[in-house]
Amino acid sequence: MRSDTVQALVESEASYKAALQAGNMGSWETNLRSGLRIWTEEGMALFGVDLPDGKGCVGGPNDEWVAAIHPEDRDLALQLRSQAQTCDTFPAEYRIKRPSGSVVWLSGRGRVLERDDGGRPIRLVSIMADISDRKVAELALRESEARFRSLFENAAVGMAYADLAGTWITVNQRLCDMLQVAEADLIGRSANDMVEPAERGREAQELERLLSREIAHAAFEVPYQRRDGSQIWIGQTTSLVLNGHGVPLHFVSVYRDISERRAAQERQRFLLAELAHRSKNLLAVIQGIAGQTIRSVENLADFKTRFTQRLQGIAATQDILVRQDWTGGDLRQLVTTQLELFDLGEGRITLSGPEVTLSADAVQSVGLALHELATNALKYGALSATTGQVRVAWYSEPDGKMALTWIEQGGPPVVAPLRTGFGSTVLDRMAASSVDGVVELDYAKSGLRWTLAIPSEHITVRSE
Repeated sequence: MRSDTVQALVESEASYKAALQAGNMGSWETNLRSGLRIWTEEGMALFGVDLPDGKGCVGGPNDEWVAAIHPEDRDLALQLRSQAQTCDTFPAEYRIKRPSGSVVWLSGRGRVLERDDGGRPIRLVSIMADISDRKVAELALRESEARFRSLFENAAVGMAYADLAGTWITVNQRLCDMLQVAEADLIGRSANDMVEPAERGREAQELERLLSREIAHAAFEVPYQRRDGSQIWIGQTTSLVLNGHGVPLHFVSVYRDISERRAAQERQRFLLAELAHRSKNLLAVIQGIAGQTIRSVENLADFKTRFTQRLQGIAATQDILVRQDWTGGDLRQLVTTQLELFDLGEGRITLSGPEVTLSADAVQSVGLALHELATNALKYGALSATTGQVRVAWYSEPDGKMALTWIEQGGPPVVAPLRTGFGSTVLDRMAASSVDGVVELDYAKSGLRWTLAIPSEHITVRSE
């Protein structure tokens, strides 16, 4: 019987030892009355100490357990003894510093094995496990969460968490600023509540595709309506967050203000459409100029000269329109540009008028008219004589229209043409019809006078 008991004890101790080793644990027994601490081999290995027969001291300067406690945790660890006064078992978690200098996190429990007649603890046993790996992982997780929280709160883009129904549960300040809504007013709502009516339901469709695993990420662009009624275009990217078992937890979304890009795209589409429209009109004008020019010249050389000059005038006008994205052009610059195509000499042309921007339609028609006026003045009018002068002026009239005048003087006597050619067509019908204006053409003997009354919708007077 005795041998069976001994054998059972040996097996029990072996099992206990195996359990300690498997769990990376160590244990020791503390006797507060005798001042003796008995360590298991696993306990000494855990603390990195080597004691003869596994015996240590309790209390005093040679207490190996107290010496091993990390300085920052020493007060906390010593409080464990006070817990033993009232509790038979108590949890413990603290750091130790091994003789090698390495720091180890321990977690476990203490248990009172014996008390004196007054209830004071005499013998205690402690079992502690090395949880350093877990603590490192927890610290890394906290640091990661802190970094993400900092990124979330300070991001230059809007960010939000939403539940599986698409309801916002957390939003950052940038999203609040973008939508002009306080955080408290966004929580509990969904993006569907704030997008333009025509786009509602778009996000729900994308979230359903994410939940069905049809797509890994959803990226789309929708217009949101701000509190003040203004519109903001947002590019949204949403992902489904899963737990370790692949079960959906929530959605995380990033929101970018793409209003400027959308406006630029709209502007680009407008310019391309305008370019196509202007190109067709320009080709029609060139075709008309070619036809009219060939009917008014006597030979091919003359046609080449006249046609080339008119194309140069059109090109100069187009340069002005291109620089202003086909939105219009400066009247003074238009006049100057057309006149610079001719060798007119100095001091023979005077310009006067306020700073005015013409519409694109007006720029093209006025440019053609100015070119024809300068051509005729050089061939037949005031600029064909050395003493001739031309005054180009523009001014506002009482009815809101802008009067553009070309007045010649000092040239040969003016005679009205017997037939109308391309020049007359440009100066009269084309100039007037392109801007819904009115042309007055006076072939006074003292000098040609041409006036175009331009309606207010084709002009912008700038205050400079």
